[in-house]
Amino acid sequence: MYLIVDIGNTNIVFAVVKNKIVKSKWRISTNINRTSDEYYIWLSTILTNKKNLELVIIGSVVPEVTVEIKRACFDCFKKKVFVINEDVKVNFPIEVENKREVGTDRLVNSLAAWHAYKSPCIIIDFGTATTFDVVNKEGKYIGGIISPGINLSLQTLHVAAARLPRIAVSKPKQIIGKNTTDAMSSGIYFGYVGLIKHLIEQITLELGYKTKIILTGGQANLFSEKIGIKNIVEKNLTIEGLYLAFSQQKKKIKMIKNSFKNKNTNDLYFLPLGGSGEIGMNFNMYGYKDNWIIIDCGVSFKDDKVIGADVFMPNIDAISEYKMNICGMFITHAHEDHIGGVHHLWPLIKCPIYTTPFSGHLLKQRLIDAGLYDKVDLKIVKKESKFKIGPFNLELINISHSILESNSVMMSVGNTKIFHTGDWKIDDAPSIGNKPNAKRLKEIGKSGVNAMICDSTNANVKGFSGSEKSIEKGIFDLVKNYNGRVFITMFASNVE
Repeated sequence: MYLIVDIGNTNIVFAVVKNKIVKSKWRISTNINRTSDEYYIWLSTILTNKKNLELVIIGSVVPEVTVEIKRACFDCFKKKVFVINEDVKVNFPIEVENKREVGTDRLVNSLAAWHAYKSPCIIIDFGTATTFDVVNKEGKYIGGIISPGINLSLQTLHVAAARLPRIAVSKPKQIIGKNTTDAMSSGIYFGYVGLIKHLIEQITLELGYKTKIILTGGQANLFSEKIGIKNIVEKNLTIEGLYLAFSQQKKKIKMIKNSFKNKNTNDLYFLPLGGSGEIGMNFNMYGYKDNWIIIDCGVSFKDDKVIGADVFMPNIDAISEYKMNICGMFITHAHEDHIGGVHHLWPLIKCPIYTTPFSGHLLKQRLIDAGLYDKVDLKIVKKESKFKIGPFNLELINISHSILESNSVMMSVGNTKIFHTGDWKIDDAPSIGNKPNAKRLKEIGKSGVNAMICDSTNANVKGFSGSEKSIEKGIFDLVKNYNGRVFITMFASNVE
């Protein structure tokens, strides 16, 4: 039995889910001033049968409230609390300009809709905002529309116009209102009916094929009949999506556990605990016959959606939970998203660390500041050298990036060859650091590898990136026009 919490801007929904079925549900208003103690008392009252509760799943678009509810749930039930898109990533393909902008609620709604119907769909969620989310026929989230919510529109009318009363949304008997209240009700209701119908038509026209129309949220039933287009009301869509998002992760964990039981195979496992599908927080693991190697140990930086933290690190609980034998860690280069977590996480890992001289110099100071330098076995290896970490054979290859000594890694173990790029771009005239070793890269390409693990922010964007050297003239031309001081900011590790 799970407790699933959907934290919206207007309301918070608590639902008990057992065997994929919503057994009971409660709703309270969202209040950012409410404390964890208040939530604790409320939870203790509504959920008296705590013994059968396995864990808590939270989906939220209000970070301030997430912190309080997460604390209250743990204190009340003493069970693990998982926040979707923080502790558990939603495994659903997204094709938008900035994936991080897509709210958890919109993403899990799309996941639940596709899972239920395996069909292109438009999901209309009546919440604080009325959102239209589009899943195409390939099962990908491709964007949507955000319009003001119905209650928000009514509230704005009341606040902005002195003589307009506060009213609740309802379905009018006729379109022409005979009094102020009826006129407001008609304008909101029929106005939104028109908005919904028109946007559905325009989305369908742009897609070029028909979709299922799925309504969810507080006013879904109110509008379902009147929009005149065949639709499906899914009142628990968000709850079901949160459940699915966690269940997907649970299946992955089970698969990993089963694979660990078969440690004598020649399979090579790739386990990214951070950095895959996101910017920063790189922490990649490779496993072979009960031996593991870590490549990079970074942080990511403050996100506007999260309150109270400036940096974030990967969750490495799996290392202790599965008693992984860590042979060593290699740091590809010295940017924060690859090196910034070492002094925080090494005490939980306690393995030798390998890196090249420049990264080693910066890491040494970090370890001294953290009081760890005398405890860490820090091994400095030469650029473009070959060495072993446990059963893993590593060859370093020069690659260009916006820092000195950026390395790609050619790794072989058993019968498997992996090319791990590290951060890279093809730049024959880099402003700092080495040119990429094109000769060796071509040799690796001709001989072939079993897999390439690629790490480059814009690698999936068509075309070629210009050389960083090309911006020097533009900077000089700009700076020479000023007589005063000019401040230029950059990563400290970029100072050559």
